[in-house]
Amino acid sequence: MAIMRKTILALAAVFLPLVAWAEDLDVLHALQPTSPGTVSPSGPACTGMPGQEPARELVLTVRAADRMVGPYTVRLPGYSTSTNPTQGNTYVPPLIRVDPGNTLRVVLINQLTDEADGSDEINLHTHGLIVQPRRCSPFGDSIYVEDGPGNLARYAIAIPKTLPGDMFGGSGPDLPYPPGLNWLHAHVHGKARADVMAGQSAILQVGDTKAALLAAASDQGPAADMLRTTDTVYLGLRDIQLAVPKGQTPDKAKSGARAIWLDADYDPTACQNLSDPPLSADPPATSRMGWCTHPGVTMNGSMVTDQDTAWLFTINGQLAPTVRQHVGRSQLWNIVNLSSNVTYRLQLVADDAPATLMDMQVVSVDGLLVGTTRESATGLHVGVPMKSLVLMPAGRAEVFIPAGTADRGQLTLRTGGLLTGWPLTAAADPFPTGPQGDPWPAIDLAHVAGPPAAPRAAAVVAAAQVPRVLDLTLPGGTRNTAPLVPGGRPAVPGPRTPAAGAPPANCVVLPADGTATRRHVVFDTDTSGAVFELASEVLTKDGTPVTSTSIPLQSFPHAAMTDPGSVAHICPRLGDMEVWELDNQTTELHNFHIHQTKFRLAKQTDPGAPDNMVPFQDPNGILGHYLSGGGAEALTNNSDVDLWHDTLPIPPAKFDGQGKMVAPGRIFVTIPFRAREQAGFFVFHCHILEHEDGGMMAVVQVFDPANPGQAEGAKRSNMKMAPLMTPAAFDRWMRTNMCRTPTAEFAPGAAVFGDGLR
Repeated sequence: MAIMRKTILALAAVFLPLVAWAEDLDVLHALQPTSPGTVSPSGPACTGMPGQEPARELVLTVRAADRMVGPYTVRLPGYSTSTNPTQGNTYVPPLIRVDPGNTLRVVLINQLTDEADGSDEINLHTHGLIVQPRRCSPFGDSIYVEDGPGNLARYAIAIPKTLPGDMFGGSGPDLPYPPGLNWLHAHVHGKARADVMAGQSAILQVGDTKAALLAAASDQGPAADMLRTTDTVYLGLRDIQLAVPKGQTPDKAKSGARAIWLDADYDPTACQNLSDPPLSADPPATSRMGWCTHPGVTMNGSMVTDQDTAWLFTINGQLAPTVRQHVGRSQLWNIVNLSSNVTYRLQLVADDAPATLMDMQVVSVDGLLVGTTRESATGLHVGVPMKSLVLMPAGRAEVFIPAGTADRGQLTLRTGGLLTGWPLTAAADPFPTGPQGDPWPAIDLAHVAGPPAAPRAAAVVAAAQVPRVLDLTLPGGTRNTAPLVPGGRPAVPGPRTPAAGAPPANCVVLPADGTATRRHVVFDTDTSGAVFELASEVLTKDGTPVTSTSIPLQSFPHAAMTDPGSVAHICPRLGDMEVWELDNQTTELHNFHIHQTKFRLAKQTDPGAPDNMVPFQDPNGILGHYLSGGGAEALTNNSDVDLWHDTLPIPPAKFDGQGKMVAPGRIFVTIPFRAREQAGFFVFHCHILEHEDGGMMAVVQVFDPANPGQAEGAKRSNMKMAPLMTPAAFDRWMRTNMCRTPTAEFAPGAAVFGDGLR
């Protein structure tokens, strides 16, 4: 496969410490960055002003190395934090912090062995950021570049200081880029699942959610008091399957016991009797405190009986850690699902009452604050109570845990287990041979406890037994009153007359005459069920297809990796907000994700939305089943909930007893393409990485009709190009404007990397 081999981002990272297996997880301390690397330019470059030295860069190396996962030593091709082959090899996810207006720099070095099948390529994607998808070096956020063995790649990703005021439901002029929880990960098409499972991922925090909330709460005394005594805790969720010596379950294995990574033979049914609803398993799986095991293991298609399958579910590389809550202090849990495939159904329960789900106050989802915006409210009331928080792969949430929550006894954070494709309400079961999706097991992930026992005054204990929720309302959406994400009622984009200028070649655009239309995207498989596909077309408001807008069902074309414009693809105009109708015609959940933007469920007033629209259609009731008891409002047409996503489940289709589809799973979403940084090529796909690798991915190109000479996204402040440019003039403009990145420095001990340290 002809692939562009490029240099990848220089990043400055603050890393979670390598902690011993089964130790308590308390405060996560920053480590010092590794030494800067020496980078040789390769490929098309837009390397900044002549004579400008690169900023200090932390080198991130991908190598196969021995790493500790629970008690086991496992050889994994994950991220290492040192160029020295014997150092920095850990399964603990890095934690990276960067402020809006600063530049995230990463040098990614490939120390893998050269393989004939192309399995040695690496790259990365900054999931959740709205940044330039630049394909020249130093790269922006582009998956269309890959780095081969012996090479390195440099990325310089400038985080905007502001975004358009109407980007996420606000109004008025530009608003500050929102603080929030994101992540970065490998994104080489065809092997992203294995790379992410091996540890090629990191937590990426933009800004400081707590500090921004505190700034907004300055005139709201009780909320400000709570935030001042709040500790931020990062919880990176990963799972991995290993072949371990017979009988050497994690509770019995000696530290350092050798295990083998079951990449190609990953078995989603290994602990299916722990799913919800439970399925038979013979012999049964055992344990659920951070892991489950199953006798025997399949290796290269053959059953091996002298080894067992151990499925480990780690938090920050640890099995079943303890999260300590200190007296009088609240916590903000920043939770990231770093799994390739597994969906977590997070629940918090008291150990002495495991059947009663506690409310979790979710204050942020997928990097944007969430809350309610009632008609009479003047802004966003932060927080949505949920008893079950469903995080599909790549999902993130920030959860507020009030002071005193763990004072009355130990709690458990668990995933409740679920099936991604069981026809729960079908009149007849058309699939008698078993589930059509994956049975993810119920696993206890972490203990949550108060401080170690110590004598305390009875009055203090009594006071701590009444946890309070965070009661905070952010002001409504104008530049001067919204220091965070735009709050208030979502603004309805009015009719617009698209600017003149023909779209690029192979683009499927919405009509330029102002007709209300939407995109219709189909998620499906081929007849074997092994090849995952996407199709799309443009529909009028009443559902009539628009002529010459159809892209037939296809697996992601590899030709797009070297030239994404060579294939027919979706092309939104810069400045538009589009409605997409997403249809799942398969028997299992899919997980919609689009790069370089976020989205919300569509509203009836959005242009192109059909009359009497039901924005979330779940014909089997599968999501309703798993969100019962609180939290379902986050996925339904509840006009009070202000919730934006960059990943969202699409329910499976319903089939009759003969296997004929009765109704697809369907959601309607509204997607803004209004930030100058979005211009250029990127993708949308299913973020169950097995499905993405299998072909369920497609090209998107945001183009600016006012600048037909523009090739890739550029800064809004620099977009003063002439309508047409010669290639030489455009190259000069690229070097002096689009690819100029600010000087960045790293201050030891500061949890930020960028141009202006806080």
